[in-house]
Amino acid sequence: MIELDRYHKAEEVSKGLYRITENDFVNLYLVTGSEKALLIDLGCGAGDLLAAVRKLTDKPLIVAATHRHPDHIGAAGQFGSYWADPDDLRSIYDSFFGPKASRAMCERAGMDYNPDSDKPCTVLPISDDTVFDLGDRKFVTEKIPGHTAGSRIFIDHDNKVIVSGDACNPYMFLQRPGCLNVEDWLKKAPVLLRYLKQGYRSWYGHGDGVQSAGQVEKIIRYGEKILHLYREGKCSEAFGMYPEDTLPRVFYKTDCITSGTSVPEY
Repeated sequence: MIELDRYHKAEEVSKGLYRITENDFVNLYLVTGSEKALLIDLGCGAGDLLAAVRKLTDKPLIVAATHRHPDHIGAAGQFGSYWADPDDLRSIYDSFFGPKASRAMCERAGMDYNPDSDKPCTVLPISDDTVFDLGDRKFVTEKIPGHTAGSRIFIDHDNKVIVSGDACNPYMFLQRPGCLNVEDWLKKAPVLLRYLKQGYRSWYGHGDGVQSAGQVEKIIRYGEKILHLYREGKCSEAFGMYPEDTLPRVFYKTDCITSGTSVPEY
C-alpha cells in the first residue's frame, strides 16, 4: 500500500486503477488515463483528499460519485464540483446525508474533518449517455437504484473493469431514509452479476473492495428470499436483515419491500 497521508492509503488493483482507502473504512477509486484521471467517490471528508490524489496523478481530474451518501461525497467541497445521478439530488440526501453527516462520521471514526470539504460545490448530472473520456480509456455508467434512488456503477468496457460503489454491497442497506424497496432493487441488481459472469472485475465501496460473482449472486438470492417471506406474511418486524448470522446480508424495512415503496424521509 502507498501511504498518501494520515488517513489515505492506495494500491493499484489493476493497470491505472487505484483503490484509495480512507481510514480502512471506505474505498475511493482513481483511474488514470493518457489525458485525464477520474476519481470515483470522495470518502467522508477527512484530511486533504485532493493533495492525496495529487500524489498519484497530476492529470486534469474528473470527479464523480456512485451515490450521494456522506461516506461517498464527504470531500466534495475540496473539489468544487462532481458528477452524480439527478435522482440523488432529492432533499433527503441533502438533509440526512449532507456535510453534517460526513462530519459526524469523521468524528465517530476519530478522523479530522477538513473544513474545505464543507465548501459549496456544483453537482453535474450523470445520464445514461454520459461518457467519462480519459484519453485511452472511457467509463460509462448504469443505474442500479436501491441503496439510493440514483446509485450507479461505473464501467470501462474495453478493460472489463467496474466500480460499483454500494449498489450490491455485502452489507446491502435498503432500510435507511431515501433507500428504495427490495423488489425494485432486484430488477436491476442482476446487471452487475451479468457483467461479472462475463469476466468483468468489480470493485465496491468498502472492505477490501474485491467483488465476486458469488457475493453478488448471494445478495440477490437473499433479496429474493425477503420478498418471498414478506408475501407469505413472515416479515413482521419493522426492520430486519436476512440472513441474521452471516455475510453477505440484506437489511430491509418491512413497509419498504414491494415495488412502488421507499423508506420514508423521516
